[in-house]
Amino acid sequence: MHRTSQHPYSQTMLTRGLRLGAFFALVLMAAIMLAPMATASTRHVVDDVNYISPELEQSLETEISRISTRYGQDIVLLYANLESGKSPMEMADDYFDYNGYGLGPDRSGVLLLVSPSTRDWWVSTRGDSIQTFTDQGIEALGTVLKRDLSEDNWEGAAKSFVEQTERYMKAAEEGHPITSPPKTLKDWLLHSAGALVVGVGGGVLASRAAVKALFVSKMTNEGLEPTAHSYVSDRGFAVTGGDDVFITTNVSRTKRPEPSSSGGSSSTHTSSSGATHGGGGGKF
Repeated sequence: MHRTSQHPYSQTMLTRGLRLGAFFALVLMAAIMLAPMATASTRHVVDDVNYISPELEQSLETEISRISTRYGQDIVLLYANLESGKSPMEMADDYFDYNGYGLGPDRSGVLLLVSPSTRDWWVSTRGDSIQTFTDQGIEALGTVLKRDLSEDNWEGAAKSFVEQTERYMKAAEEGHPITSPPKTLKDWLLHSAGALVVGVGGGVLASRAAVKALFVSKMTNEGLEPTAHSYVSDRGFAVTGGDDVFITTNVSRTKRPEPSSSGGSSSTHTSSSGATHGGGGGKF
């Protein structure tokens, strides 16, 4: 019986084909496994509670891309209910770290977590953003955000956050990180009212002084004596005794000026991934 032997060249091609097929299969599996992470890291407005309209979400994504490119710091907005067993700080840090956020070698960036179910907010910072958003700065940012969050104005808070990140990054680049919230119309009105009261008070005092001067100028005598002795008869008054009686006292206090600071400091901690983070937050 005649046996046909397989050509060595065919065996080599078959082996190469199997190896190439296995390689592409591994690449495909890796792409499938990494797809969720890649998708998550390209989304910077993550709304798991469906409080932000698709139109606003897209608008915020565009704005975040512009700001991040300009200042080299990532910006993430996360609307999600707090995970069981995690604090707001832990959830915010972990979401930033394990979803590939951050720009540059230090993975600089800021993430705002808003948990409607527990009414918590938390700002997590990493890399250069730790000094951009100092402890005082985060507290001031919270003051701004809570104006909308306390009224369940979720879209308003989202827009405010993105607007404030640019304000903070610009100020830090110029060397004076933000430590206080911007003045509102109410603040300006109160300031103006205070200035008006001071002005009116000064005007009243000036008017009284003018009336007094006019009154004195119309008097028929030579004018006011500096002391009361000129109006006391030498024979009509005699002191027979005296006691010191305490009536009242007045203490004037001047506040000691506190040491000035150009931008405050940032406290840090280590996340579960081993990364250094700054941050702060509270309730709304």
